[in-house]
Amino acid sequence: MFSSDRAKFLFGSPIFSSLWFLLFSIVRIVIEIRLKEPFLYAEISTVAHFLSFYLLCYVVTAIIIFYGRNKGLYDALAWANVAFIILPFPPLIDYVVYVEPQIYSYAPQEHFLGNLLTVFSLYGDASWGQRILGIYVSFIIGLSVFLSHKNIIRAFIALLANYLYTSFVSVEWIRPLLPSGSTNVPEAIYISDSVINQGFTIYYVLIAHILLFTIWLFSHRNALPSLIASLRPIRSVHWVLVGWLGVALSPSPLPWELVISHLIVITFSCLLGWWFIALVNDYNDIAIDKLSNQNRLFVQMPQLINEREAWFCWLAITSTLTALSLGLVPFILMLCYLFGGIVYSVPPPLKLPKPRRYTISSSSIGAGSALFYIMGSMASVPLDGIAFKDLNWYVLFAITIGFGMAGYIKDEKDSFADKQAGIATLFTKLPYNQARKITGLLLFGGWCILLTISLNLYTFIVGSLCAIVAISLYSKQNNPLIQISLFQVFLAALIISGLLNKEVISDYIIW
Repeated sequence: MFSSDRAKFLFGSPIFSSLWFLLFSIVRIVIEIRLKEPFLYAEISTVAHFLSFYLLCYVVTAIIIFYGRNKGLYDALAWANVAFIILPFPPLIDYVVYVEPQIYSYAPQEHFLGNLLTVFSLYGDASWGQRILGIYVSFIIGLSVFLSHKNIIRAFIALLANYLYTSFVSVEWIRPLLPSGSTNVPEAIYISDSVINQGFTIYYVLIAHILLFTIWLFSHRNALPSLIASLRPIRSVHWVLVGWLGVALSPSPLPWELVISHLIVITFSCLLGWWFIALVNDYNDIAIDKLSNQNRLFVQMPQLINEREAWFCWLAITSTLTALSLGLVPFILMLCYLFGGIVYSVPPPLKLPKPRRYTISSSSIGAGSALFYIMGSMASVPLDGIAFKDLNWYVLFAITIGFGMAGYIKDEKDSFADKQAGIATLFTKLPYNQARKITGLLLFGGWCILLTISLNLYTFIVGSLCAIVAISLYSKQNNPLIQISLFQVFLAALIISGLLNKEVISDYIIW
């Protein structure tokens, strides 16, 4: 079908495929919602639920084609894009066939075997539009494999794999674990639906990640240590804890079920967003990492640089998608976080002049922490219910300034490599001892500001002990990971105290 490698390269590139997926998925969602009014009132979390389902289907389709044709990632994505063209049409087909919009739902677990053996006709769980979609996708998968190997058995196996996946994903396996969402109280409907949609979003995104990570690790068996080094586990915990702090100190009273759901979604969203920025930064700082961070992924395995576009697109989509399940405001905040990381990491012309970079470098830690704190605080707040006046602005200020000041300590570790690369930081512009005194004072000032947000005597004591240990250790060694860990202990104490004292409601979740 693709007559040239250039056409395959363009149509199957990760960036084009990401835009293709988003375009057809959004068109499908818009059509489905518009046809079902007034039967379906879609909240933002519903859109995230639908998108995550389509994303998993796209990933599985691409995986089957990838192994069936065995001609590389771009080839598999190009054929998956062809298969995805039909996505918007089932609601329109069903509207014509049934003369009314259809409400799509998952099949009960007890219907699984009957639907599997009768192409969804035994119980009538699939509409004609859904069946046509399934037949078309299976045909494209089988055709793509057959054209590659001219082997009918291989094509049939690929087609069968897609059918088995479709049969499995159409069943409500995790639905019994979630609330019913059926109640006449509007607030209860909104809250229950939020828990349901967030549960499905994480379920589909997690499965997609497990599939892709397993396949990637199988192909790159020696890459795991380097990948872990690039993802920076200790720093990753910081971003999650800041998001959790926002949930813990959120002014909105919520049921415990939704609070727990928020904590889970925040974990995924913050991790994926931070990993996106970490890998983008690693790619643009390869020369520096060869001197100071030789265990990073792109330094240890340069051949993986060719996969960077797929990494970046995948992490950007999944981080914003999980944030979308929390609400429109968290989604916008995640976009700001990702954009800020790109502006900081990429080379000219987007990169700021070098004399300003060391100022932006550490302040970006405070700004990113502030964004994730607001994300947690504003989770699942309807757009017309946003009240920024209820946000704890002083905590936001303290997080921004405190972590921004303390973040300068990280520049010491990379001072030699930064100097070789011409990167302007305190340690490359000033004598070493003078720079260390300044960063020590900034660390002390950051702790002083952060201690003012202590919620009670217990958190103040924990924070004070962490500050004393951090400052005393900084005078003896230059490993910033210990300092980061002590900040995390203080954040954890604030989160526990905030959750224990959080105002909750208990009659809005119907099981």
